Amino acid sequence: MGIADERNESVSAFIRPSLESDERQLAVLGEGTFGRLPAWGPLVLLQTPYGVVVTDRRVFLVRLAKDVIAGYKPNNVEAEYPKSSISADFNGGAVIGTLRLQRPGAAPLKLNVQRIFQTGARAVADALRA
Repeated sequence: MGIADERNESVSAFIRPSLESDERQLAVLGEGTFGRLPAWGPLVLLQTPYGVVVTDRRVFLVRLAKDVIAGYKPNNVEAEYPKSSISADFNGGAVIGTLRLQRPGAAPLKLNVQRIFQTGARAVADALRA
């Protein structure tokens, strides 16, 4: 199991207790960061990490806590939206891609997504277009 799979499973497991009995997950992004891309390594600490879970009914935005040893771990559900109220698009890149989530009544949330997490970001965008 790779890093992306571990992060996806961690975020997915964190959300599972919040799901209704017949609700099912469609896509998971284990890690994306909000904030300017750092030109210098330590500036990555200024970014805010998130996970995204799309179910057949809802979209969960999960705030990730920075853990020096374990990387990013799910900390809390920052927002929950009806699936029909969110739109998304994803632009992949050789190293960093961008997942743009348009939320109701808010500015778009643009998450920087590292290459190893881009499959999840693409799945989130596809699930929200369906």
